[in-house]
Amino acid sequence: MKTLIICASYHHQNTLKVARAMNEVLGGTIVAPADVDLSTLAGYDLIGFGSGAYNQFFHPSMLKLAAKLPELKGKKAFIFSTNTFGLRLFNDKFKPLLEQKGFSVVADFSCRGFIDFSFTRFFFGGISKGHPSEKELQAAREFARQLTLAAGG
Repeated sequence: MKTLIICASYHHQNTLKVARAMNEVLGGTIVAPADVDLSTLAGYDLIGFGSGAYNQFFHPSMLKLAAKLPELKGKKAFIFSTNTFGLRLFNDKFKPLLEQKGFSVVADFSCRGFIDFSFTRFFFGGISKGHPSEKELQAAREFARQLTLAAGG
């Protein structure tokens, strides 16, 4: 199955770590949102969209990309994210942007990621230290294995 993983990962590369773990199973290509060639998307069987949480949304570069996506009716996609508490609600906020473009979102994944910006660094030395953990990366690999079944690969 030809797979593209689009990943916005900054600061501590938490989301990129998850993307790489998934890609060990999926064997696709990982790119940053700015490096996506929109004209090639139709050639992929499965497209992943991943981001850390930034002010309770996906990174602005992912939102900008979502706005520019072509109509790809029925194209299989998955969503993944990292955030302080491993909440999937950030995925839920991004999903409608893909569905508006015709994507069929077959699954989503989220796990914790270390964050140390602003007051969290000053007061706590960061939150979710050590995340994503090896256990969470293994869960990402298992998610990818299950994803290949769900996506028909």
